[in-house]
Amino acid sequence: MLVSKEEGLAFHGYDESQGSSDKGNFLELVQFLRDHNESFNEVLQTALKNCKLTHSEIQKDIVNAIASETSKAIIKDLDNGFFSILVDESRDISVKEQMSLVLRYVNKKGTIIEWFLGIVHVASITALSLKCAIECLLCEHNLSLLNLCGQGYDGASNMQGDINSLKTLILKENKSAFYVHCFAHQLQLTLVAVVKNHINFAEFFYVVSNLVTVVGGSCKRQDALRDAQFVKIKEDLKNGVSRSGQGLNQETNIKRSGDTCWGSYYGTILNLILMFSIVVDVLEIIEENSLSDQKVEARSIIRSILSFEKYFSEANIDLLLSMACLNSSNSFVAFDKEKLIRLAKFYPSDFLGTDILALDSQLQNYIFDMRSNNFFLELQGVSELAEKLVSTRKHETYPLVYLLVKLALTLPIATATVEKSFSAMKYIKNELRNRMEDLWMNDCLMVYIEKYVACSIDNETIMQRFQNMKTHRRQL
Repeated sequence: MLVSKEEGLAFHGYDESQGSSDKGNFLELVQFLRDHNESFNEVLQTALKNCKLTHSEIQKDIVNAIASETSKAIIKDLDNGFFSILVDESRDISVKEQMSLVLRYVNKKGTIIEWFLGIVHVASITALSLKCAIECLLCEHNLSLLNLCGQGYDGASNMQGDINSLKTLILKENKSAFYVHCFAHQLQLTLVAVVKNHINFAEFFYVVSNLVTVVGGSCKRQDALRDAQFVKIKEDLKNGVSRSGQGLNQETNIKRSGDTCWGSYYGTILNLILMFSIVVDVLEIIEENSLSDQKVEARSIIRSILSFEKYFSEANIDLLLSMACLNSSNSFVAFDKEKLIRLAKFYPSDFLGTDILALDSQLQNYIFDMRSNNFFLELQGVSELAEKLVSTRKHETYPLVYLLVKLALTLPIATATVEKSFSAMKYIKNELRNRMEDLWMNDCLMVYIEKYVACSIDNETIMQRFQNMKTHRRQL
């Protein structure tokens, strides 16, 4: 059963009657075990006719038991610590709005963890409705918004607006629950703005868009394009222009561009724009050495890049710049004690007045220790630093510094894990399984997405959970 849910397979069959030739994956697996395992067959032979534990409702209860134990293991790993939430909503195949919630935290080993907590059907996507749904889901697992130290969304107005948005409503209850607009979406939107303001790029994507429309509207044209591409690849291989090998020269589909669609062909522009700062520098050089009409275009592109500062408040910019001082790269060259002390003041509930004084002393000893310790010289980034601090037990020597590191790592960066849960939802609830109940879908998603956690739970624990869910005719 667990294997079936791990792989996202359907449990139920269309006809589960005794004479059916296809009773569904669950009953067919049970029959396979009966045919090949004498002990298993003997149990079913002696079981009461109304107590074989194979009914569809029993199947749902067993999966619910697995999902509940999986969630319990995740909450246990969190260990009452602080966390951030990643939230997004999307419609499922039956046109029901579903809100997915992911927890982000640092575990006892100093590793960043993002676990799927659940998916909730929301009748309305207003900020207040989403907040109520989040609170209810957190309360189910004995979690509180007071332990929240970050919020991560994709930038929709109902979530990140300045007035009565989800971000604002949560900040009213917890001022340390800082919001970060998904970095991946910011990058995509900035790239799109740059592209649309550069005449050559804009014309290129206009042509590609028309090509997708013309070719995509006809199977005959698509076949002709495939044939032409096959001839070209064959000729290139013959002339040594292209190489052959696994994964090379594969047929791909051209996607229609979208401002926030990560898989659209705007993403190909990443090879041309590696860093915003480089782009600005190059464009400024162009402006200094170009004709008047080219200068106008350069200024337009620079404005497009700089306009995306609206996704960061002044406090958020200060917060992120302070967090950058924890970076361990190049022998902690970014270290700045004053900025790190300012970072601690963003979290008044975690750093009291006396803690700030103690942090000052710890930071002074910490940086001397780090720069003189060979174990910390080759680290790349804050995540490696956290793991190394735990493995060397330095997190006990510098507890306040480690608390800063944990807070920095817990702040959400991208909503990719939430997007992944929606991809799983389309696989679990598809056109052939479009009438799944909300609880049933949530349980299936929990086991499917967090299969590694589910596999770590022993059968005895799952059976005990199932047995305690309701009164059964016989004990397992």
